[in-house]
Amino acid sequence: MSMDRVVRLALATALGLLVFLALISINYSSKPSAKKPAGYVILEFDDGYAEIYDAFKIMQKHGYTHASLMMPTAFISPSTTHRQYFYDMCGDDPWVCDYFETLSYAEIRQMVDGGWDVQAHGVSHIPLSTLDLKDSTDYRSFMREILTPKRVLKEWFGQEPVAFTPPHLGLTDEQWKIVCQHYEFVVRRVAEEEDALNYVFDNPDERQNMRAFHVFYQGFDEQMEALDRILTKLETEKAVVIILIHRVSDQDARGWDITTQELKELLSLLEKHGFTDENVINYSILHQLVHSEEWST
Repeated sequence: MSMDRVVRLALATALGLLVFLALISINYSSKPSAKKPAGYVILEFDDGYAEIYDAFKIMQKHGYTHASLMMPTAFISPSTTHRQYFYDMCGDDPWVCDYFETLSYAEIRQMVDGGWDVQAHGVSHIPLSTLDLKDSTDYRSFMREILTPKRVLKEWFGQEPVAFTPPHLGLTDEQWKIVCQHYEFVVRRVAEEEDALNYVFDNPDERQNMRAFHVFYQGFDEQMEALDRILTKLETEKAVVIILIHRVSDQDARGWDITTQELKELLSLLEKHGFTDENVINYSILHQLVHSEEWST
């Protein structure tokens, strides 16, 4: 063998070794998990802001077709040219408010046809805990707020609501007991990192004491770090994590909104942990899952 050929072989061997070492040194921590997670995630969008339709489209592009829209029925717009409005705070000052457009019937219909469900969030988004059930007028107002969505959403979108998230996450104990008579799933409060997993399969009582992990513009990076740890745990535990989102806007994101880029980062985090469209569900699918397990046992 000539010296020239020996040199070429040696160089080729060295190059191959370098490529191999480079490959095994790559950090795969951002790659999707190969194993199917044991748990489930529900993305819950509250209040029916018009920009949630953009979130629906972004999720579709990422391969996610399921989410739950918590929609006050009085906020459903007749059309995109005749909007209803949510008169809400525009910042941290509770005395400074503005009008925010809400989703139209046609937009919600398209979202439902695309895999979302619509669940109960009252009629007019009033803080229910301020109503006195011993007062007949307040009692009627309370019952209207919790029962009207069941009728309207079923008639308009063909779905029987199974979940109720009270506006402002506020219910008295007495009100909560009444809500539990009408809804299988009730979100009671915002979750901390340590109790973000809802063990609704093993413990039926958890279904009406659910916690939602709120993600929002202020402190988003820290929330994603906590959610990264939560999803790591959820990969091996059969439970449900509810991720609560309000408005998705790039123009004037308030402290409790998120931007479209932050939504994409959230979806990428789900992908990293192996949560596909099969594990990112809505409340209607959760209802089917918990009962299919009960029937099988």
